[in-house]
Amino acid sequence: MKKFIAMITSICLCAVAFLSTPALVSAVGNDEPAFIVEEVSGYAGDEVTVNINVKNNPGICSAGVTVSYDGTALELKSVENGTVLEGMVPVNVANNPCKILWNTLADSTANGVLVTLTFTVKENADSGKSAITLTYDPDEVYNIDMTNVAFAVENGSVTVNCNHVAGAWEEENPASCTETGTEVQKCTKCGTVLNRRDTDALGHSFGKWETVTSPDCTNKGSEKRTCSVCQYTETRDIDPLGHSWESDYTIDKEATCTEDGSQSIHCSRCDAVKDSQVIPKGHKYGEWIVDKEATCTEDGSRHRVCSVCNEEENESIPAAHQFGEWETITAPTCTEKGSEQRACSVCKEVETRDIDATGHSWETEFTIDKEPTATEDGSKSIHCKNCDAVKDVTVIPAGTTATDPTEPSSPSDSSESDVPQTGDSFPVEVLIVFFVAAGALTVLLVVNKKRVRSK
Repeated sequence: MKKFIAMITSICLCAVAFLSTPALVSAVGNDEPAFIVEEVSGYAGDEVTVNINVKNNPGICSAGVTVSYDGTALELKSVENGTVLEGMVPVNVANNPCKILWNTLADSTANGVLVTLTFTVKENADSGKSAITLTYDPDEVYNIDMTNVAFAVENGSVTVNCNHVAGAWEEENPASCTETGTEVQKCTKCGTVLNRRDTDALGHSFGKWETVTSPDCTNKGSEKRTCSVCQYTETRDIDPLGHSWESDYTIDKEATCTEDGSQSIHCSRCDAVKDSQVIPKGHKYGEWIVDKEATCTEDGSRHRVCSVCNEEENESIPAAHQFGEWETITAPTCTEKGSEQRACSVCKEVETRDIDATGHSWETEFTIDKEPTATEDGSKSIHCKNCDAVKDVTVIPAGTTATDPTEPSSPSDSSESDVPQTGDSFPVEVLIVFFVAAGALTVLLVVNKKRVRSK
């Protein structure tokens, strides 16, 4: 009876539609026929459209579906027929669930949009999925032969997007001593993770260093410390202490009368030594005891005894005169040696030795030995302070004064002042006679020339 009434209604509605719109036919696929409700999304206040599609349509002429939705989030604004079936019965959009009916006079095998639903997302809608559910009565979906056609149903939804409000950062994965962690910032409305960032590794929280192996003077030690969080242990070396040398020598072996001993500087912490020294062997002799006194001409003798082993050492006392101070016998001169002597206070033996010649002590200025005259040369020389010796004899030309500068008659060797004069130098008197004779001869020659000219 229900199908019959639906059929009559469909004939009446489609009679008008038939005159203007042809039936849509398409090939039937092998998959199961299905009503598919789309899944869409939008923000509060948005208007969204949701299509109910037909897939693998085997051919139907009538259909009735019921659509249910979340009225707290969505408000149905309109229902528009799609392209699969004609003859959609007007729908009251205020109803939820909403019943939608189609009746035609011929089967339609079209696939695609059966109907388009337009919703408004309410301002106070909670974010998240709002389901749109489709159900149908099997007796309300059939073909022209009045045979029911089964359709699978895939429901859809409208996902209400959240206008996110970022909350405080909160830990997601805690950081460890060596690994970074993560923290997230979620929306305070929907809990969606908006941001994620790494957090720094914490680093170890070490305790105090503890000695594992103590160092000594030459070998390293070791110490460790442990992280109080992850129990990781870190180890490091401790430098050797180095030797601690004592300031004084330690006798390692005492010397004896016949064997050397030794001593060294010891380390106060270990058995190491440095700066080892030999302590020479030797007797501990007492004072010398004279056994026979020495004389001026005969040796004496003496001995001493070791206080440790009683070893006796003997030695001679050389014979020796007891001489007094040296006394001058003959004083030396500039050119002649002198002599001196000393006498033994015991046996009166006398010892004599030479005293070297003193050498000349030359004056620094010339002495005028002969004043020059108008017709005769003069002379000057350097005199010894201690004897009659002279050197650097120099002629003072006639007609000059003794103070006029003159050149020495013959250059003297620079070493002459250091050589003692022996008294063998040419006599001054002979030189004077020579110069006087030369002057007289010169005068005679001049007078003779004048006489010749006068003739």
